[in-house]
Amino acid sequence: MTHVSTLTIRATIAGFDALGIEADAPAPIADGAPADVEALVAPAGNGLLSRLWNGAFAQRSDPTLPTQIGLALPQYEYDLLDHLAGAAPSVGHALPILNRYSGLASDRMSLQVTRGPADWVWFRYDAPDPERVIIEQWALAILRARFSQNRHFSIEEVWLSQPDNDDADRFARHWRVPVRLGKAHTGMRLTKGVCDLKNENANPHLVATLCRLADQAQIVRLSHSPIASNIVRLVRTALEQGRYSLHTIAEDLGMSARSLQRRLSEQRLSFHQIVSAYRRELALRMLDDDVKDMAAIARALGYNEQSSFTRAFQRWTGTSPKVWSNRVRHQTI
Repeated sequence: MTHVSTLTIRATIAGFDALGIEADAPAPIADGAPADVEALVAPAGNGLLSRLWNGAFAQRSDPTLPTQIGLALPQYEYDLLDHLAGAAPSVGHALPILNRYSGLASDRMSLQVTRGPADWVWFRYDAPDPERVIIEQWALAILRARFSQNRHFSIEEVWLSQPDNDDADRFARHWRVPVRLGKAHTGMRLTKGVCDLKNENANPHLVATLCRLADQAQIVRLSHSPIASNIVRLVRTALEQGRYSLHTIAEDLGMSARSLQRRLSEQRLSFHQIVSAYRRELALRMLDDDVKDMAAIARALGYNEQSSFTRAFQRWTGTSPKVWSNRVRHQTI
């Protein structure tokens, strides 16, 4: 099952609206009414994203339309993902965070950053053409618009998978840098040093809180996948018993470990991702409930040693369980 979230559909419609394009979408999605996290990350109807873009091109036949819509998307229409990008310490910090939570938008989306003589941000949407070409262009434009809120952010070149039909100059007018079309990959080359520039609006405590909410949303998203939901259900008991390996969970599901891995891979999920997301959510819940015995939390999460839990928690949140717990008690997060 492919997961394209209501969050992505709402952002698409908001971009259309910014350019005066009518969206052919169900009223509950198109009305713009506030929605909780579960509603936003719920899977949208099959084929709805393609139908929306087909309708947009029927109204305005322009190969640069995805770029225009991405650049015009109002701030914070992408909810948690927008706020995470805006509060991260730097672009270099924001991009891995966005990739980590890209599943909240769609399980087909991924980001990659390559550092070297040239720093590149690559965007991948795993779908057949022309949907892949459209969404990659649109999403890259959204990234450009978001980071351009930092007055020091700049790029030097853009590559698009859009077929090269002598439209490069048209694209360059929107991107304001040279654009290469017909490329195998979609990405933008950053001006050297941009990744390391400090964000003037950085807020580490906000990022920690938003990451927590995003992890909770990931758990909700996993619940929409029958196989992931079953794994989460089994992991709850398996962690307490210390038998939460891929092989034992696969056995409980009545399949081989290889078959389970293949099923998860088809949905761009991994066993480690599911277990880690559940562990993090459970740890934060226990700390919120003012559980002070860190050894007990470690045991509940299936760690043999408290130090292993502490290291994992630092990877999840950037701080120790005790520091997090103190912040919660003093309401500083």
